[in-house]
Amino acid sequence: MHLVVSKNKITWTKDKPILFAGSWCYPKSTNDKAFILHDDKIEINYSKIDEDWKKIFEYKNRLFPIICSVLNDHRNENHSERYYRILIGHWFDYAIEILFNKTLLALSLKEQYDLKSFSYLFSENYSIAPYSESEFMDAHFDDRWNQALFGMILECLNFKDFKISRLSDFKTSEFSFSKNNKNLLKNTMFKINHLFGRLSSNDDALIINSYLPIFEELKLKLYLKQIPIVTSKVSYNSNFTYDHNLRNHLTEKLLSRIDETDTLFYAISQLIFFIYPIIYLEGYEDVKNFVDKLNWPKNPKFIFTSNNFFADNIFKLWAAQKINKNIKFFVGQHGPYWLQINSINNQVYSSCEEITADKLICNGVENSDNRVSGLYFPISKPKKISYDKSGNISFIVPPLAYFGYKKSWSQVYWDNFKEYEIWSNKVTKLFNSLDKDVKKFFYLRLYFHIIQHNFVNKIWQKKIGFQNIYSNNYSIKNIYKKSRLVIICFESRSLQETMVQEIPTLVLFDKFMIKQMRKENLKNFNILKRAGILFTDFEKAVDFLNQNFNSIESWWNSQIIQKARKEFADKYSKTNKSPAKFLSNVLLE
Repeated sequence: MHLVVSKNKITWTKDKPILFAGSWCYPKSTNDKAFILHDDKIEINYSKIDEDWKKIFEYKNRLFPIICSVLNDHRNENHSERYYRILIGHWFDYAIEILFNKTLLALSLKEQYDLKSFSYLFSENYSIAPYSESEFMDAHFDDRWNQALFGMILECLNFKDFKISRLSDFKTSEFSFSKNNKNLLKNTMFKINHLFGRLSSNDDALIINSYLPIFEELKLKLYLKQIPIVTSKVSYNSNFTYDHNLRNHLTEKLLSRIDETDTLFYAISQLIFFIYPIIYLEGYEDVKNFVDKLNWPKNPKFIFTSNNFFADNIFKLWAAQKINKNIKFFVGQHGPYWLQINSINNQVYSSCEEITADKLICNGVENSDNRVSGLYFPISKPKKISYDKSGNISFIVPPLAYFGYKKSWSQVYWDNFKEYEIWSNKVTKLFNSLDKDVKKFFYLRLYFHIIQHNFVNKIWQKKIGFQNIYSNNYSIKNIYKKSRLVIICFESRSLQETMVQEIPTLVLFDKFMIKQMRKENLKNFNILKRAGILFTDFEKAVDFLNQNFNSIESWWNSQIIQKARKEFADKYSKTNKSPAKFLSNVLLE
């Protein structure tokens, strides 16, 4: 049997049965009896998923210190794990998850089927190493990149009586090179900031991408007695030559410290340096020199960001170096932290910024060790929005990428999306069960931000119809204004926004969303459920909509609903009449 993981038919065969590893590579319509589709997720095995995640976190904890040590030895440096966590932490988490899932798939397929062969495109010029974290996130959507990675995984596993064929081509990987920043406005802002940076004092706090409204961020700097200028992301686009020999050398050093008896862990260790970001390996010294010349404070009183800890190559290296000098590093909460995949058996495995920050300033009341009660940065002042009391029921559709029990970003390409399909059928049934007068006011807001998954929006158009779907030109703010009720179906920032702006809201969660939730947050969502804001039963949600369609306003303004809404908003999207002054006190205390 020949194994296939790619849509590219060059990698298929005609002389033996074909096993397609999943629906992502299986032909849309075929009657060929030699085509076999492997599909192991029809039944969701929650305990198996939990066990896999426990193993992933175990591997992360085992491997990360060794990688740090190998890099320190190579560079004759002595940086802490925290330094490297700031620099490569998010990449490392995704990389281990991708390698784990793909390697586990390979082992599982070989165990279940009589596999004899596999073919993949190979070029001496094609590197699977991404330029940086950002290119890595794009790469794993790419068919060519994925088959190259899987080919290397199979070569590492070295199955007996299994032939791997390299099909030569001359392609290079676009993901090994920097995305050129052609945004004129951003480049102009960088030049302006570079000039204004000379006016900053060496002990000024470095505040970048706070998520506050711009006027509040400028006020914050005034409260801190600094020149009120906005610091922007620094553009850096230099490319570097991939060094295969260097990566071989680092891999040998790493493997000398790894036990070969754990096949899965050893295979991950064999490959990790081959997908290490180029900018922080081949380009490391050049980037350090660039960072040293930045017109940013040399000895800032603290560093604060709500976003640039992710995918900002220059900021991360600059921040890591400052933290080596005991500069405090503060992070604002970036999006919801309610339904995290890193909650296993009530044990919380913190995300990268939670581990590295001296303080993580929450969007509401703190609920963890290094978290600090804060505010919802984008809507930091009390603000009610005008909505249409006789308007639409606006249903906010979740992204396909994260939908599923403890689903991670690493799974968004090689997945059969069974859970999403089951859920979408429930939504379609809900829509078709609405009374005629209710149905015509029911509108979907689709998710358009991941272009590789826009195919699912065409499915929604067939299920619901164009007439009941908002155009992607509609901003979420305009959707709020056109709504009598907003239905939130996932851990969306929209839930924070509707609650704090007092827009009538219904929460419709699939049961797995409650099952995977951090225990510390269950209490607050149970309050919503008891009040009648949160539903997990779609039939009960249909009954509610049909019975209350013409009285949403009175339902929303009832005492029990408003009490639950206020408790939720205080916990997850708190506001302050003087947000800049409040935040300056939090940062300085």
